[in-house]
Amino acid sequence: MKKTLYLLCIMFAVLSCTNDEEPLRLCKSEISIPYCEIFDLKANKDCIWSTDNSWVASVYDGRVYSLHLGTANITAEHDGEKVSCKVTVTPVSNLYQDPILDFGKTATEIKTKETNKLIEDHSSETPDFYIEYGSTDKKIARILYIFKNEKLIISRIDFYKTYVGSQEIFDHLLERCEFIYIYNDGEWFAGGGLYACIRNSSLYFKLYYSNTQENILILNY
Repeated sequence: MKKTLYLLCIMFAVLSCTNDEEPLRLCKSEISIPYCEIFDLKANKDCIWSTDNSWVASVYDGRVYSLHLGTANITAEHDGEKVSCKVTVTPVSNLYQDPILDFGKTATEIKTKETNKLIEDHSSETPDFYIEYGSTDKKIARILYIFKNEKLIISRIDFYKTYVGSQEIFDHLLERCEFIYIYNDGEWFAGGGLYACIRNSSLYFKLYYSNTQENILILNY
């Protein structure tokens, strides 16, 4: 009996040492998850889990929750050893392609990235101006890039009401921001360093993007 117990103890010790000597591993080093989904990351050891971007994804005991579009690194740690998995949260709503959101850039820089047809260009007139693009998307009447002191402060899309409803835009934005309130005749969203506002006009739903709420509030058109 004592010999049997002795052998079992040795086997347990050997197995424990073997597991500790193995490098920490995850089942995936990179994953893509649709918005508002769950993915279970598996590790070969008991770990402490963390995320470097809780806006995009959270984690609890290896279970990853996709919260907003973007990327995050989920890290597992065991006895000082760390290994990470890159998580990309992808959209569910493809209602429209987001405009260029490179706030602080010049008109020249925006024009090199925008692939739609240029309709109006007022960049040579004053330091405060806009440039307008058309769209091949029938839901979109126009795309505006609004500049102050020659730097982009607002990107705006005008949607035809005959093709899209405000709730569809609302749901699309929720993948990127959080709804905060209704104020100044608009539905406001914020998160991830971005502000957005849906305003209702006679012909369009106007969707404003900016990196500050003040930029949208002071806009006169």
